[in-house]
Amino acid sequence: LERGSLVLSQPGGFFSWRQRYFHKAAILIIHRSGAADLGVILNRPTALTTAHFGVEGPPWRIWYGGDCSSLTTPSVKWSEMSTCCLHTMEAYAEFSQEVFRGIYIMSFQGARNLVERGEAEANDFMVMAGLCGWGKDQLEKELARGSPWTMAAVSRFTLTKELNLARWPPRSLRAEQVGLDN
Repeated sequence: LERGSLVLSQPGGFFSWRQRYFHKAAILIIHRSGAADLGVILNRPTALTTAHFGVEGPPWRIWYGGDCSSLTTPSVKWSEMSTCCLHTMEAYAEFSQEVFRGIYIMSFQGARNLVERGEAEANDFMVMAGLCGWGKDQLEKELARGSPWTMAAVSRFTLTKELNLARWPPRSLRAEQVGLDN
């Protein structure tokens, strides 16, 4: 388990009833330390934009990143949420931290500054609202137990392709674009 690992929740069981946002979740680990592990759910787009929270400027599409400091907190304000932006653009690497080869994370404000200066577009980024969090050794123990998480091996090419498709959903997809040709 390391930064950039992909963790999948196992279908059914615990998450089917109690924490449905984790059901069949694909979580990218973005931070590891002796005290905690943090990740973001990659496959939970929402119908919300930053405009829903009174953020000035063009609306940015929001993904549900996890239940810590997130959209699940009643009456939460944008400034109180844990937010970050994922991207695959090497041009912004100097303003970001690399999570996985070719996949970067930066603050929402950092991404917003790039857009305001005309150096990027809002759809270059996946805005994550909230994080997934585990206490000291918690995730490793749950993985060793085999429930409710499992690790997934994923290539850089596959992950960046999926992230790019998530940011710019085409109107129609060819079979090879959704992996039906493999």
